[in-house]
Amino acid sequence: MTVIALDVDELKLYLDDYDGFKLKMNFSSQRDSIDKEFRYLFNIALKKIIKKPELRFWLTPWIIVLNSDRTIVGNLCFKGAPDFNGSVEIGYDVDELYWNNGIATEALKGMIEHTPELGRVKYIKAETEWDNLPSQAVLRKCGMARYKYGQGSIWWRMKLIQSFNLTNWTTEFNDRKRM
Repeated sequence: MTVIALDVDELKLYLDDYDGFKLKMNFSSQRDSIDKEFRYLFNIALKKIIKKPELRFWLTPWIIVLNSDRTIVGNLCFKGAPDFNGSVEIGYDVDELYWNNGIATEALKGMIEHTPELGRVKYIKAETEWDNLPSQAVLRKCGMARYKYGQGSIWWRMKLIQSFNLTNWTTEFNDRKRM
């Protein structure tokens, strides 16, 4: 499996011409189009990315592709840059045909593993509906724990352990000091 963060041009094509996107990227898919809700959310994300390109990784969909036949089986995304407390929310969606194959768990674990490389993240959180037991199982397998309940939702969170890189910190501090 491969997870690909879309760039601006790929995201535009993904939203405007899903068949053209699949053709350009040499992907297949069980879906004929993108879900209306995701199309709406990713269009908002695209506008924000165009204004602030540094937000790309925090807003763009990350497409989940099976390596064996280059089939798009779902996507995952951050729902924005880390907040003041270093918390970032994730979301994911896997096509029903591929449920119960460990795809969501593997993709999410990979995203969680690489999140510290993006910086500033102390916590990763997610929201599930009360009755979405499969999604709750995925989050548990990824190391998340329930921490809040409300209005039909359960909130999950995990704390990331980050190594301290003095060289990078010093460079960042010096760059900010020059401004």
